[in-house]
Amino acid sequence: MLLFVCFLLLLPGSSSVCPDLVTGPKEFVAGLGSCLYISCRYKFCQGGKNIKFQKFHWLHQPRYDKTRQDFFGEKTLNPSNPPETNEGDCSLVLPHLKAEDAGVYGLRVVATSPQWIPRELRWMHQVTVNVTDTAPAPHLWPDPSPLTQGLRTTLGCWVPPACPKDTLTLTWEDPSPNIGGPRGQLDPPATVASFPGVGTRLEFEPLWYHDGPSSLQAFGGPTEQPSPGRPGCSRSTMILA
Repeated sequence: MLLFVCFLLLLPGSSSVCPDLVTGPKEFVAGLGSCLYISCRYKFCQGGKNIKFQKFHWLHQPRYDKTRQDFFGEKTLNPSNPPETNEGDCSLVLPHLKAEDAGVYGLRVVATSPQWIPRELRWMHQVTVNVTDTAPAPHLWPDPSPLTQGLRTTLGCWVPPACPKDTLTLTWEDPSPNIGGPRGQLDPPATVASFPGVGTRLEFEPLWYHDGPSSLQAFGGPTEQPSPGRPGCSRSTMILA
């Protein structure tokens, strides 16, 4: 009997999934009004083009119903991309987060293939989403430091990515016409942003009259959605070396 079981485990198709069918972070923290990207990937080790998906969706607050022997949730959400064959993307985008969007999200996968033993696979991948009461914080680079008179300087401001259907704009504002120079959009360097973001830059040549409390700020937000508190980057004091 033991020999038969070992032989069965070696049969092609006897293992339908890799050690982890779905991979991705298990916990996310995001602010109110932000766009949350729940990243994940799935991969079947065998099955190929013969895989048929019976269920492939996300559930908010999933719970198991013993009578129907399956998971159900408060909301059913579709991944950003439809399932491919044996591997692909199963990410989910939650736009303009609200407090009630917090909780557990589960990716429910039910699939079949004639190559599998047994032929049906059921899988639940869960992540936890925490929603804070603050909007996503913008970032300024480089870190504030004394400026050198006559030495051309570039300041940058970047914010986390907006939702796919939003158009995010960033503009520089200063209280006087003394600070001039090219202004433009700029992707933040990989050294300061571990994920895609939207940035803007300001190039200018600091002079003696810029010394002191001269406010320089970059504001921005989705053009199709009101931006709570109009978040922005700010450099409130310039000190010339």
